[in-house]
Amino acid sequence: MNDQASEQRQPMEHRDYHACGLRVRSQLPLAGLVPWPEDGSAPDVLILTGQVAEAGSESDRYFSLDPDGACQLDVPGVARFLVRGGREIIVDSRLPLDAPDLAVFLLGSVFGFLCYQRAWLPLRASCVAMDGAAVAFAGLSGAGKSTLAAKLVELGYPLVADEVTVVRFQGDGQAVLPSFPRQTLWADAIQALELKPGRAVRSLERFQRFEHCASRFSTDPLQLAAICHLEVGTGTPLDLLKPLRGLEAVNRMRAATYRLAAGRKIAGGDERLMVSAAKLAAAVPQFQLRRPTDFKDFPEFALRLVDRLGQMS
Repeated sequence: MNDQASEQRQPMEHRDYHACGLRVRSQLPLAGLVPWPEDGSAPDVLILTGQVAEAGSESDRYFSLDPDGACQLDVPGVARFLVRGGREIIVDSRLPLDAPDLAVFLLGSVFGFLCYQRAWLPLRASCVAMDGAAVAFAGLSGAGKSTLAAKLVELGYPLVADEVTVVRFQGDGQAVLPSFPRQTLWADAIQALELKPGRAVRSLERFQRFEHCASRFSTDPLQLAAICHLEVGTGTPLDLLKPLRGLEAVNRMRAATYRLAAGRKIAGGDERLMVSAAKLAAAVPQFQLRRPTDFKDFPEFALRLVDRLGQMS
């Protein structure tokens, strides 16, 4: 993958945004991100358009890694993305720069890879602010992370991150870095929560997702107070949250690590991620959270959850 990105061709219009405390200067318009006001500071991350060569045959189908740590994501029909040094992203695509498909991957997998390059830990979780701390909801795609976060925002709890929650370790402490108020929600979740849908984004198995901008957003880094691992099931208010401890908590933490296989490669092996997962599991209470099967039951479920978390604080 040597010399994959061409020299920047000609100056193009750019915009500056907040993301995880970084000033991100992008040639792609990124709807739903908080603008960074002009204050003379240099950008921390550049998102540029350019040419990215096809990965070599030794790479897997979609993800590849250079010896120098630069990594590439190939999404057929959408774009090739090159991420290097935790500071630069090159986007090679024939789609319009404001195409929602580009933003889905750019603000998901690609930004997750950049966080790994910065030695931050991205989690597959959505996150809200509660009582001055962050509470994360982890789970597989379709588990209801974004839907639950959207309902909690309606109840007055600001969004901190959606889909990818980034944790930064400093000394003996940790903090969640607020990403952006943009969410993507399934059509049935939009309907159940009676939200106004934004632009349609990629379809999966004939189910459509839509952009949604949270009405409340926390802009300050927050200590992570709890991680709730979402599972479909029923439960009474008393067994809504099941504490996870020891090795089970560590294993759940690893399972919640965003794009773990790619993260291992970027981190140069499993050791750093294992240590991070163990540190987080030891420092932050974790719970199994049973959620309703039907999104229409989420409003009542969210109220029960807030009450239960209040009892445990």
